[in-house]
This record gives sequence, structure tokens and C-alpha cells, in this order.
Amino acid sequence: MSDVIWVALIEQVVPLITLVLLVVALVLLWDPIKGLAKRATKIGIAGVIEVSAEPLREAPDRPPVSERAVRTVEQRVARNHEQLMRSRVLWVDDQPENNRVERTYLRDLGVNVAVAASTDQTYALMGAVDPTVLITDLARPESPTAGRDMAEALAGERPDLPVIGYVGSLQAGTPAGFFGITNRPDELVHLLLDVAERQR
Repeated sequence: MSDVIWVALIEQVVPLITLVLLVVALVLLWDPIKGLAKRATKIGIAGVIEVSAEPLREAPDRPPVSERAVRTVEQRVARNHEQLMRSRVLWVDDQPENNRVERTYLRDLGVNVAVAASTDQTYALMGAVDPTVLITDLARPESPTAGRDMAEALAGERPDLPVIGYVGSLQAGTPAGFFGITNRPDELVHLLLDVAERQR
């Protein structure tokens, strides 16, 4: 074949191969793209996607989150997204399905979130996850004070590791060993942002 035919053939094949590759990539990534598109509030300059905090309003068994609180979270996340993305969260809860909405939101923001169901699992995962922050419930089947006991122990063992309590019902005060405690999803994100800002 002459060079002219090869050039003409390549000119026809390359766009076709490119199109096939794009279609394959779209098919393989359709679900993640569709999920992100549902939660994206807008695409900013340089293609940066801002993720809506609206799902926090749907967190089950939590106090209602106002529209204003959602916008406040979105604004603060937009300002501190890079710091938040560096976070490695180890989330301890014997009923992790109760926090699915919150964990999904954090993962959509690029936060690394690992889950443990007990204090023993938490210690087993510590080395692999190397968390920058730990979120825990207070009561678990192993003990009604498991989260509190773990936070107090970690305050001595890992004083550099902030512990945030995320509970079903909130009582006055912050227990010893805790950076903060809340029962509201929007306040949880603010506490995580407080930790991320301090760890710059």
C-alpha cells in the first residue's frame, strides 16, 4: 500500500478508535458520573465540581438541618476543600448503616473514610488507615461507654488524634478525650473542617 492510502486509513481509524474508547469509558463510569452529577451544585472554573450538602438534610434519625445550614456547610467546604480532602477518617459505629448518608457525602468530597464496628476493630485498623480524625458513637454492644472509654484511652495513647463524638441524642458538655460532640450532620462537617484547619 502506498503512503497516501495509509495516511487516509489512519485519518479514518484514529477518530473511530477515540470514539469507541470514550463510549467504553462512559459506560464503565456511568454510575459514578450519574451519582456525582445528582449531587453537584455546579461545575466551577477548571472543572472543579462543588458537591451539594443537601443530602445531609436526609440523614435518618437526626435533627432537621435547615437550608441555611446546608448553604453554610457548602460555603465552608468550598473554602477549605483541599484541607478536608487530606483527612483520613476512621468512623466507629456498631450500626454503620445509620451514618451512610454522612459517609457518602464525605467520600463524595474526596475524604478517605474507613469504618470499624467495635473498639477492637478500631485498634486493628489504626495502622492501616493512619487516621487524622476518629468519629465514634458512645454506646456499643461491647459497653454502654465504649466510645467514651476509647476516646479517653486515645487521649493518652494518641494525643494528636482528634476524636469527634457523633451520637443519637446529645447531652450537655463535651466528654473528656473528645475534640467535639454532636448529633447534627451539618455540625459534624464543621467539626471535621475545624480539625482539618488545625492540621494544615
